[in-house]
Amino acid sequence: MDTGTLNSRPRTIPKPAAPSAKLPSKAPPAPVAESCSPTGDCDGDGVSLADGDCDDRDASRYPGNPEVADFTGHDEDCNSATIGENGDADGDGFISVRVCNGRNCGDDCDDTRPAVNPHAAELPNRRDDNCNGAVDDDLEGWWNPAR
Repeated sequence: MDTGTLNSRPRTIPKPAAPSAKLPSKAPPAPVAESCSPTGDCDGDGVSLADGDCDDRDASRYPGNPEVADFTGHDEDCNSATIGENGDADGDGFISVRVCNGRNCGDDCDDTRPAVNPHAAELPNRRDDNCNGAVDDDLEGWWNPAR
């Protein structure tokens, strides 16, 4: 049986497939919310953009609203410097690093242990006691048998 050579075989080129049924059209655009004038209160929180509302589409964001300590970074009082009063679960006076207001976050790296906070002494306990990102790094002041 002669299988031939590559050059002697007939070349078959597949035909492009015919387009199937007509593709569905794109979904219609979502309705656009009514625009609000800068002097109007679009979200009903009592504060307009002209009066300092930082998000006139969110009624829980306006100047003077109490800041809530949350893990989502939601800015309730339109002041990025505030974090919230209730973000200290262990009562050591430092707010959890998980509690943020935009990019401003607390600095307590373990808010379940009052002895762990940015002002704590580093102890030889395989833990980052002073929240500097290093474990047992500041131990020169501890007892040293070579001294």
